[in-house]
Amino acid sequence: MKGRHKSKKHAPEDKFSVEAKFVLNESSDGIDVLNEDVEVTFGAFSVTIPAGSFKQAGNGKGKKVKKFTFRDKTLKIEFETKGRLKIDGKKLNLSAIDPKAPIEVGFRVGNDAGSATIILDKKGKFKR
Repeated sequence: MKGRHKSKKHAPEDKFSVEAKFVLNESSDGIDVLNEDVEVTFGAFSVTIPAGSFKQAGNGKGKKVKKFTFRDKTLKIEFETKGRLKIDGKKLNLSAIDPKAPIEVGFRVGNDAGSATIILDKKGKFKR
């Protein structure tokens, strides 16, 4: 079915966007988004993306960097082998998240995980 649902019975138009640098520690066995489950958390929101759901998207404009993407109706995730990470979520029910409290953002690929705590300003933007 094509089109958008505007009914209030569906999830509100809550959204988030996160850009980060994912750095591996020395004990990492490497990241393989093509063959490992990926978990994304944003406060109380959590989703696990099964292995095999990411697609390789080119080689990073002639460099040896590989880019991997996942996209569905609510999430778009881009991950590069050099650690650049971008997550966009939309049309999500984020009502359980208190925007006045610190928000834990996490990204896990297999047994490699990273997280950060962010604080939002009055407009919902990340503040340092």
